[in-house]
Amino acid sequence: MEIPKKITPPYWAVIFSSKKRNNDPEFTKVSDYLDEIVVKQEGYLGHETVGQDPSITISYWKDMESIKKWRNHPDHHAAIERSRKEWFEYYNIKIAEVKGGHYWEHR
Repeated sequence: MEIPKKITPPYWAVIFSSKKRNNDPEFTKVSDYLDEIVVKQEGYLGHETVGQDPSITISYWKDMESIKKWRNHPDHHAAIERSRKEWFEYYNIKIAEVKGGHYWEHR
């Protein structure tokens, strides 16, 4: 996904770093499905991912309430449980409020 460029603060960032313990193709299917449905969630502003394994994904949200709703979305919740049992060696989540920032692009 393209890096979100012009999000006006304040907003919230969820920083998800992880390392998988295997390369199960089912993980990619579930991850792609979650990418399809997260864009429809109220308060979702975008996300960006760097690295393959380990990787870091930062998702951007309008507010904490939107983050909580996504965390409790039934399909997302099921994927979290399955990831713990089958796919991840570890993951780490940090949530931060972004109060400022700027964007520059060479044209």
